Amino acid sequence: MVEDTARGASPLGSAAITGPHGGSFVQRHPLLCYYVLAFGFSWTAWIPLYLSQEGLKVLPYHTFYQLSGVGTFIGPALAAILVTALSSGRQGLVELFSRVFKWRVGLQWYLLSLLGIPLLLLVAAPIGLLLVRQQPVTPADMATLFNWGGLPGASGPWLLHALIVFVFGGPLGEEIGWRGFALPRLEQVRGPFLGSLIVAVLWFVWHVPLIVLYPAYIHYTAPLPYLVDFFFDVLVFNVYITTFYNRTGSALITMFCHTSVNMAGSTIKVLLSPNLSPNVQESIMTVFNILFLGIAVLIMLVTLGRQGYQPGRWGVLPQPGSQERYIRRQDS
Repeated sequence: MVEDTARGASPLGSAAITGPHGGSFVQRHPLLCYYVLAFGFSWTAWIPLYLSQEGLKVLPYHTFYQLSGVGTFIGPALAAILVTALSSGRQGLVELFSRVFKWRVGLQWYLLSLLGIPLLLLVAAPIGLLLVRQQPVTPADMATLFNWGGLPGASGPWLLHALIVFVFGGPLGEEIGWRGFALPRLEQVRGPFLGSLIVAVLWFVWHVPLIVLYPAYIHYTAPLPYLVDFFFDVLVFNVYITTFYNRTGSALITMFCHTSVNMAGSTIKVLLSPNLSPNVQESIMTVFNILFLGIAVLIMLVTLGRQGYQPGRWGVLPQPGSQERYIRRQDS
């Protein structure tokens, strides 16, 4: 086991890892139990949305799509807490919440998670303008690209919106489960590339009923094209958020990263000048998406698909044979 294991050793220790034939069903299959509960709880909690006038119009009442956030707490968060309590007891819950609310990480991770999207936009905007005008971008052009004069007035509502998204828009409830519970276990069992990919695919599937059965959630766009775009968006974003977790061991940082990406559309509207022509705006968004994808590809190439993962860096989790299984595969 690598040297970091001693520094980040789990309070549960390897003795808490139950073998394949010992312990309760939850102890033997914590990931299976977690995902069954996370999906079941969320999908059930969303039934009132499906049946509303903004959904399938079965029952005569209206809802707000923001109520979908209830499913993040009833689903991923509650499932993570229940499975941890049943499989590892009080010590397991202490370990879970130590990851969820770990705040002692390098300042650079706060800056990247919170300001990465605005910084990427600052790079994408002049490139997008250059591609449209086919001529160099001057300092005067930069002054007209961004909404400098409107930023002071827009910053307050934007921050309030960010807080609402953080709490009710998915990041807080989802990250307790996806990154706080599932990702470290799947990486230990399947390795960083496949483990992270499984998290991404299941993360996408978890959203599917909400997208298909509740049109208000996707603002009444066509569900099939949205699902295709969303699937690739999740795969790309998952590279970033996995890297943030693997390098910090903090689900709190992934919550900030998740919030920043969920707020990308609002951030772009606030930062870009409202006077830009539609073709310039479209060009900027295209460049922004290409840069976002390019950085994700670069991360995968530089890290050889490991996305910053080091076996045992943040301690051994109570997953049957997890740490030992992945290390044996690495050594073989």
